[in-house]
Amino acid sequence: MDVAIMVFVLYPIFVGWFFAYAYARKLKNQGISFHKYWVTYPMYIFLAFGAILDVLFNFTAGSIIFREFPKEFFFTSRVKRWTKADPADPRQATADIWKVRINKIEPGHI
Repeated sequence: MDVAIMVFVLYPIFVGWFFAYAYARKLKNQGISFHKYWVTYPMYIFLAFGAILDVLFNFTAGSIIFREFPKEFFFTSRVKRWTKADPADPRQATADIWKVRINKIEPGHI
C-alpha cells in the first residue's frame, strides 16, 4: 500500500512540481510572460504541495539528518543556518553536503 501511494500520488506531485517550476523559470529567463492560467494555476497547486512536502521532510528526515528538532519550517532554511555554524560541528559538514546537492538541482538556491 505504501509503495502504491508513493508511485501514484507522491511521484506525480514531485515530478509535476519540478517541471512546473523549471518551465516557469525557463519562460521567465526568456522574458516570456508565464501568467497564463494554464501555467500559473497548476504551478501554484504543485508549489503548495511542494511546500507541504518540504515541511514534512524537514520535520521527519531533516530531524534525523541533523539530529535535532527543527527551528524553522523549510529544509533550506535549516541548511542555510547550519552552513554558517562552527566548522567543528559535524552538522555543519552535513549541511555543506546538502547545500551542494540542492544547488546541483537549482543553482544558487543556497
